[in-house]
Amino acid sequence: MRLLERLEQLYAIGGGPGANRLGGSPQEDEAHDLVAGWMHEAGLEVERDEAGNLYGRLRGRKLETGSYRITLHATDAAGNVSAPARVRFTVLRAP
Repeated sequence: MRLLERLEQLYAIGGGPGANRLGGSPQEDEAHDLVAGWMHEAGLEVERDEAGNLYGRLRGRKLETGSYRITLHATDAAGNVSAPARVRFTVLRAP
């Protein structure tokens, strides 16, 4: 399944434009269940924390020594996209 097809499936949950669902709502739970299924298919261990966040982890694989960069964006209900938040870190010694 292509990424855009998966996004369309997610956007269809809740009936609003984009991924516009209230946290803790039945629609958000449905979206989490859908994504959790995709994560399981990919071999990830799926967890939810007390706040309702969904995490997919690939256990047994460690980051190698080196530099990494993560870029994050947030989108509000009106469709405004934040400036990118960039995080850089270095693994000096792999366990």
